[in-house]
Amino acid sequence: MARRLAAVTVLVVLASGLLYALRRPPGEASDALEVSGTVEASQVDVTPKISGRLVRLLVREGDTVRTGQLVAELEPDELEAQVMQAEAAWRAARARWEQARVALALQEEQLRATMRQAQAGVVAAEARVPQSRLSTRSQRLAAHAQVDQARAQLAAAAAAEAAARAQREAAEANLQAAQAGWERAEADARRADQLLAQGAISTQQAEAARSAARAARAQLEALAAQREAAARQEEAAQAAVQHARAAVAAAQAALEAVRARELDTQAAEAAAEQARAALQAMRAQRWLVRQREREVQLARAQLDQAEASLRLARIGRSHARLRAPLDGVVVSRTAEVGDVVVPGTVILTVADLARPYLRVFVPEVEFGRVRLGQRAEVRVDAFPGRTFPAWVAEVSQRPEYTPGNVQTREERTRLVFAVKLRVDNREGFLKPGLPADARILLDRP
Repeated sequence: MARRLAAVTVLVVLASGLLYALRRPPGEASDALEVSGTVEASQVDVTPKISGRLVRLLVREGDTVRTGQLVAELEPDELEAQVMQAEAAWRAARARWEQARVALALQEEQLRATMRQAQAGVVAAEARVPQSRLSTRSQRLAAHAQVDQARAQLAAAAAAEAAARAQREAAEANLQAAQAGWERAEADARRADQLLAQGAISTQQAEAARSAARAARAQLEALAAQREAAARQEEAAQAAVQHARAAVAAAQAALEAVRARELDTQAAEAAAEQARAALQAMRAQRWLVRQREREVQLARAQLDQAEASLRLARIGRSHARLRAPLDGVVVSRTAEVGDVVVPGTVILTVADLARPYLRVFVPEVEFGRVRLGQRAEVRVDAFPGRTFPAWVAEVSQRPEYTPGNVQTREERTRLVFAVKLRVDNREGFLKPGLPADARILLDRP
C-alpha cells in the first residue's frame, strides 16, 4: 500500500512539473520554479539482531528520542547465562594457559638446574679421583669438627630451651598471682560500690577501689601477654633444638660419607663415569621442553578461543538492549511487551523530523538553472499562509523518464531530474506524508 501511494505521489509530482513546463510560454524565464511533492523524513526501523521475548518498551508513538537512548529490551536471562558460561570457560582457559606457562618455566629451570648439577657432578667426580687420597684426611678432620660444632649447637639449644621453659613457668606463676590479685580487686571494687550505695564510704574511696581493680586487670593482661611471649620463645627454642639435632645427624652422616670414600678410590672413578652418562642423558631430554612449549601454544589458542566466545556472548547480551539509532520521533510502534521477536522484526520506527525534505522533479529545460544551496519556500495546506524556508540539498545528475502510463508518446520521452529540498522544521510542524508545494528561487543561492 505504501509503495502504491509513493508511486501515485511521484506521478502527481511529475505531472504537475510537466504541466507547468508545457504551459509556460516559450522563451519566458521565471525567477522561481513551482514544484510539488510530499514531505518525507529519514526513517530508521529499530529491529533486534537476536530472537527473544520483548519485556520492556520504553517509548510510545510520538515520543522524542535521542541517539543511543534505550527504547526496548529483550528478556536477558538466557543471554546472561551464556555470558556467565563464557566467562567461566575463559577463566578455565586462562588457568590452563597459566598452568602451562608455569609448567614450561619449571621444566626449563629443572632441565637447566639438572644439567648444571650434572656438569658440576662430572667436574667434581673427575677431580675427586686424583685428589681423594690427598683430601681424605682434611675431609675427615672437617667432618669431625662439623660433628663437634653440631653437638655444641645442640647443647646450647637445649640450654636455651630449658631457660625458655623456666621463663614460661615463671610467667605462668606470675599470671596466676595476678589473676588472684585481680579477683580480689574486683571483689573489693564490688564491695566498695555496695558500701558507697549504703553511704558507708566516700566516693573517693569507691573510685580508688575501682581504679585498683582496673590496674589489676591491666597487670593481668600484661602478664598474660608475657606468658604468651614466653610460650612462643619456648616453641622457638624447641624448634632450634630439633634443628640442632638434624644438624648433628647431618654432620654424622657426612663423617660416615668421608669414611666410605676412604675405602675405595675406584668408587670415585665409577662415580665420574656415571656423572658423565647422566649429563649426556640430561642433554637428550630437551624434547620435554619442546613438548611443554607446544602445550603452552595449545593453551594460548584455547584461551584466544575462549576470549572470542566471551566477546561474542557479551555482544549478544548487548543486543538485548535496543537503542535509538538517531535523534528523532517515534512514528510507529509495531510490537508489544510479551511478543516474541526474531531478527529483522520491526519493533518501532524513528523518523528524523528535525530535518525533513521534499523530493521534487524538475523538467529537463529547467535543470540547468537549479544549483545546490538555492533557497526555496515550502507551503502545506495544513498551515495556510505559513511559509517554511528550504534550500536545495541534492540535485540528481541522472535524468529519469516520465512514467510510462502517460498517454502521449511525446510526454513519455520527456526527461526530469530529481531534486531534494531540505526544509527548516525546527518547530516540528511538518510531518511525513503531508503534500506540499514549493517555489525554488532560481539564480538565488
